[in-house]
Amino acid sequence: MALTPAEVEALYGIYRVIVYKHGLVVERRARYPMRKPTPPTRKGIFEMTRKSKLKLTHLIANCEIKFCSMFTLTYGDYINPIDGRELKRQVNIMLGHFRKRFLEHEYCWFLEFTTQKARPHLHVVTTVSPNQFDRQWLGATWSKVSVYDAVRRLLESKGNGLRVHHPVNMFDVLEECDKVWKVHKHAKCWEKIRKSDGAMRYALKYAAKQEQKLVPVQFGNVGRFWGNSRGVSAEPIGELLINETMSEEAVKAILEQSVGQLPLIPRYIFQRDALEFFTSRGLRLTEIFEKFLPELLDEK
Repeated sequence: MALTPAEVEALYGIYRVIVYKHGLVVERRARYPMRKPTPPTRKGIFEMTRKSKLKLTHLIANCEIKFCSMFTLTYGDYINPIDGRELKRQVNIMLGHFRKRFLEHEYCWFLEFTTQKARPHLHVVTTVSPNQFDRQWLGATWSKVSVYDAVRRLLESKGNGLRVHHPVNMFDVLEECDKVWKVHKHAKCWEKIRKSDGAMRYALKYAAKQEQKLVPVQFGNVGRFWGNSRGVSAEPIGELLINETMSEEAVKAILEQSVGQLPLIPRYIFQRDALEFFTSRGLRLTEIFEKFLPELLDEK
């Protein structure tokens, strides 16, 4: 049974506030000794939850990586996956080829469904700046993964998560591969991100498009709606431990200035130039991490 905001405040006090470039993460800890709860049984993912959207926005907004381009992986009219496990298998193969071609790069991918034809497609933001040869490679590789490899699995009776709109024959397979190649080698399929905060803007826009998070009836085991490479992580600037430099009541009063009069302070608080915003209101950090802000550490 879910706790009310008043019950959460009574049982779990604010323990630490971690400051990031564009926001805060508020961590809570039990005020009294409690028995460790039994972890709930993990259930399948059927929709993109609010918690997942907040985590994605926090990750993109506060990572130190500069994404400079975005490409889209789509499916045509001939063959497409109707199961999340088959879709993620193809995506993992494609990203494996991508990692081999571009050794030092980072990426983050997002899953959506078209509103009209209810087909999956993926957007991938990356640190690779593409040229015409990279786009040619993208079209050829994705056509091989999404068409040739899918047809091979169907012929081997392994493609239970695939749907074919026409009987399998070599002419349709070659025609579909040519279509996929032409679409994905186009400059509009792999575009450069012109603005410095373009990736963050897209992540916010993606999280708000709820109509494209609705999973079609015929699509099963959707799984995760987004993922990232290992190097993409939110980098903290500093932290505040409650009762070391400030009391919990003082911290609540400062945080409520930005989040408003809510019954419960949220875990994620988004604010541009978060360090300047909160320090200007009297928030005294316990520690400012040297590897990010050495000049502020000297002043301290």
